[in-house]
Amino acid sequence: MKKMRHLLVALAITAMSAGAANAQYSWDIGTPTASDVKATFSDNTLTISGTGKMQDFALPGAPWHSMSITKLVIESGVTNIGNYAFANCENLTGNLTIPSSVTSIGSYAFYWCTGLTGDLVIPNSVVSIGDDAFYRCSSLTGSLTLPDFITSIGNSVFQQCRFTGILTLPNTVTSIGDRAFSGYNFTGNLNIPSSVKSIGTYAFQACGFTGNLTIPNTVTSIGDGAFADCTGFTGILTISSSVKSIGNYAFIRCSGLTGNITIPNSIMSIGNYAFNSCSSFTGNVTIPGSVTSIGNNAFSGCSGLTSITIPNTVTSIGDYALSCSGLTSITSLNATPAVITLGANVFSDVNKNACTLKVPTGSKTLYEAADQWKAFYHIEEGATAIENVEIPSITIYPNPVQDELKIENGELKIKNVQIFDLSGKIILHSQLSILHSISVANMPQGIYFIRIETDRGIVTKKFIKK
Repeated sequence: MKKMRHLLVALAITAMSAGAANAQYSWDIGTPTASDVKATFSDNTLTISGTGKMQDFALPGAPWHSMSITKLVIESGVTNIGNYAFANCENLTGNLTIPSSVTSIGSYAFYWCTGLTGDLVIPNSVVSIGDDAFYRCSSLTGSLTLPDFITSIGNSVFQQCRFTGILTLPNTVTSIGDRAFSGYNFTGNLNIPSSVKSIGTYAFQACGFTGNLTIPNTVTSIGDGAFADCTGFTGILTISSSVKSIGNYAFIRCSGLTGNITIPNSIMSIGNYAFNSCSSFTGNVTIPGSVTSIGNNAFSGCSGLTSITIPNTVTSIGDYALSCSGLTSITSLNATPAVITLGANVFSDVNKNACTLKVPTGSKTLYEAADQWKAFYHIEEGATAIENVEIPSITIYPNPVQDELKIENGELKIKNVQIFDLSGKIILHSQLSILHSISVANMPQGIYFIRIETDRGIVTKKFIKK
C-alpha cells in the first residue's frame, strides 16, 4: 500500500511538472488503516473525499501545496483534516465549508491561506483545532463560529485573521493559547466564560473589542501581553480574586479602559509594563498587601491616576514604574524605605513639588534621606497601614527580663526577619523558619523597625529598645 501511495504521488508530481493541461491527479491520502480518503485535483479544484482520517503532512506540506488551487471541496465522511494539509495554498479563494463529519483540524491545516474570504463556521463536531491552524488567513473578514464543545484553543490558531463580528467563546473552553486571536479583528464585547483557567501570552493582542472587560474567577494567570493594544475597550476592567499574577505588557496601551484600577488581594506580582499607557484610568489605585513586586514601567503613562497606595509587602519597584504625571498623592506603608529596592527613575513624571508623599508615623526622616523618595517636597506622616491579606494578628513586644523581642506568631511560619535602625541600615537579618524570640541584647538603645515575612504575608512594626 505504501509503495503504491508513493508511486501515485510521484506520477502526479511528474505530470504536474510536464504541465499537462486540464489534467486530473489523484492521491490516496488516508491513514494506513480503515481509511479510504482521497484527494483529486481537476480544473483548479481540489476535492477531498472518502471516509475516515486524512494523513498528516510535514513541511513543505501536501503534494498539491504549490499547485494553483482556487477551490477546495471537503466532502462529508472525512473525519479529520491533517497537519499542514492545505498550508500555503495562497491561491485558494472563496468561503471554506467544513462538513459536520470532521472532528479535528490539524496544526497548520490552513496556514497562510490568504485567499479564503468571508465567514468561518467550524461545526460542532470539531473537538480539537491544532496550533496555527488558520494562521494568517488574513482575508477571513466575516464572523467566526466556534464549536460548542471545544475545550482548548491552541497557539496562534486565528492569529492575523480579520474577523469583524463578535467573538463567542463556548463555555467549555478551559484554555486560550498564546496569540490565539492576536490581530486587528473582532468587534463588540468580549465575554470570557467561567470555564477558562488560563489566558496565554498575547492571546487577544490588538483585537478590536469594545466595552467592559471582566476576567472571570476561574482564571489564575493573565499571560504576557494578553490584551496588549486592545485600544477599543471603553469601560471598566474587572480582575477576579482568583488571578495570582499579571504578566508583562498584559494591558499595555489599553487606552480606553476607564475608572479606577482594582487589583484583587490574590495578585502577588505586577509585571513589567502591565498597565503602561492606560491613559484613561482615573482616580485611585491601591496595591493589595499580597503584592511583593511592581515591574518596570508598570503604571508609566497612566496620566489619569491621581493617587496610589503601596503596601508594606512590596520589596521592589521597577524602573519608571510609577511615572504618572497626574499623581497628587503617593502613600507608602513601609516603615522604612530601605526595604524597597527602587529601579531607575521610579517617579520620573511625577510633579514632586505638587504630589504629597504619605508615610507611616516616625518614618519621615528615613524617607527624607532616601534616594528618589527625598525628592518629594511634601512628606507627611500618619499613613494608615493596609491590613495584610489573611494574616492573623501577630504580637511583637520587648521582654525586659531576657533583653529580647518576643514574637507571638501562632501557627504562622516565619520566613524572614529584619531589623532596621532609623537610617535604614539592617541591624539583624534572620531566615529561621520558626522563630519565637530574637535577642536584642547587643543593640544600642533607640527606635527600630522589625519586618517579619511569614507564609501568609508581611508585618512591619516599630519598637523602642530601652
